[in-house]
Amino acid sequence: LWLLNADDASTLLDAVMESFRIQDRSVHHRLFVCSNAKEQKQNTVANTTVINIQPGSERLSATGLKVTHVVSQSDVVKLLWANKAVLGDALTQTVEQLELDDGTVFSVPASMSTLEALSQMARDHKSSMGVVDPASGVLVGNLSVSDLRGLAVDDFPLLLLSVAEYVAVRRGLMSKADALGGNRSEAAAAGKWTELLAAAPVVTVTSNSTFENVVELLAVKGLHRVYVVDGDGKPVSIITLTDVLRLITKPPVVPPQPVQVMEEDDTTGDSDE
Repeated sequence: LWLLNADDASTLLDAVMESFRIQDRSVHHRLFVCSNAKEQKQNTVANTTVINIQPGSERLSATGLKVTHVVSQSDVVKLLWANKAVLGDALTQTVEQLELDDGTVFSVPASMSTLEALSQMARDHKSSMGVVDPASGVLVGNLSVSDLRGLAVDDFPLLLLSVAEYVAVRRGLMSKADALGGNRSEAAAAGKWTELLAAAPVVTVTSNSTFENVVELLAVKGLHRVYVVDGDGKPVSIITLTDVLRLITKPPVVPPQPVQVMEEDDTTGDSDE
């Protein structure tokens, strides 16, 4: 368990950089703020404290740790939105100008079985995937690991549904009882995936959307991601909370300093007298 060795001089930026590891390839999405650990169980290196916890011993009596708060990436973005003036000119820059539309978006066809889609997410180490109409490529929905939350054993047959139908059930657009009973909606039976999910549209932006638009959507709607779509509604990229925090904490690029070339002194050498 990695914790920030915070003191009165520590800042939120320290937490984002050291605990979220926001500039690293593999980031952390939340920080657990704990009471002090027992001295004999901690080893401090730089600004990071390593707490050695054996599996099964996550008790206060065993570790000296007590979680007092949890700070997530979403919390930080909401705080940024509440104080958006600190972002200055970046607010008016577009997604394209900030190169936030250069990422890769992973998607699955709406007709694919949910079990297969989740298996693909697991193989690719993704927490979400866009759901697209297989005929047009238009983004019609989103499937994320949070869609498994609260899924009971009796609900497991829902995983055999198409991704679009599973999302529709989870969004309350289709009756779970009907889905479990094999009763498909007319839209699903006809492969009209956009119509099926029209009442729960996925949140999107375009390359011309401003950074302010993106942060507002993430903060106000409590989203973890927004999709970037082209003029036809096809997904071209995805912007996550991590992308936003990585952008605003990116170290400034220091321009190379010009190399000064020393001129040769012609006055040196032998003189002709």
